[in-house]
Amino acid sequence: MVIGDPYKFAVILDEVPQWNPDSCAFRNGILFYCFAGVLFPKELLNATLSADLHDLLPRMRHIPTDDALFAGNKDEVFKHLCNLLFPHDWDQEEDCRFDLTPLSFSDQNHYVFAVKGSSGVRILANTIPYIPEKSTHDLSNLNTLEAVLSRQEYDDIITALELWSGSNR
Repeated sequence: MVIGDPYKFAVILDEVPQWNPDSCAFRNGILFYCFAGVLFPKELLNATLSADLHDLLPRMRHIPTDDALFAGNKDEVFKHLCNLLFPHDWDQEEDCRFDLTPLSFSDQNHYVFAVKGSSGVRILANTIPYIPEKSTHDLSNLNTLEAVLSRQEYDDIITALELWSGSNR
């Protein structure tokens, strides 16, 4: 199912019956975000849709409003939000408020953030390599995908995802 406008921003998801034996309580399938016609992530991942949506939908409903982040340079804003999620100071608590990364994405270092502004909702995505020796992500060569939606467009996507989540199976 495609939820939203793929030439602007959409969530593409569907259950794959072959990945779900009859005894399976999970809903395994595919999940992508689409930014201006570009699929994110670029590779197919097995998403546990029931877990991903259960985790993701409440966070989608409660992303913060910050007009400065909404208006900033997309790579710099992505870098800032990534540093909030993964602080360099081990004593600092991670800030997950802007994080819209499905669980199935983060295992492959695909990250998605969103911020509300007075004029809409901005969604940013990137794949960032992890450097195990430094226990950090490489944020030096970002190629951030971006979508800007009206609040109504964004709310419509959330509502459609909730309906899909509740009606299938």
